Amino acid sequence: MPKELRLAWVATMLESRKQTQLAGNQSWNSPRKRGILIGVRIHLLYFGMLKDLFGAERDTLELPPGARVADALRILRSGASNPQSGIWDSLAVAVNREYAASSTPLHEADELALLPPVSGGLDNDRTTKADLR
Repeated sequence: MPKELRLAWVATMLESRKQTQLAGNQSWNSPRKRGILIGVRIHLLYFGMLKDLFGAERDTLELPPGARVADALRILRSGASNPQSGIWDSLAVAVNREYAASSTPLHEADELALLPPVSGGLDNDRTTKADLR
């Protein structure tokens, strides 16, 4: 995992732990085995301009237990070179090759595909008004 993503993940985990503890729910930091918090590791697939943004077609991301698509997107966005880019507001996502909502839970070894918007249409240089009639 790139250093920027790792730092964003740690910051997100600390904030999540703080919010959970403030709410009085200690289950988030309850260990599953031998005192070690075990999260989930998901596989990321980048398409379109996201390949250039992240410099890869694939990656992995470790998330805390109970993470959802929105959590993964928040971590990825915070680690991006331009987190304010409009692309983040118009991404389509798929979990295990099916379109998914931001509230979709993520499990160990899930595949999260990030699909940026695409554009297309008429080639203005070659299209005349007569072609549109």
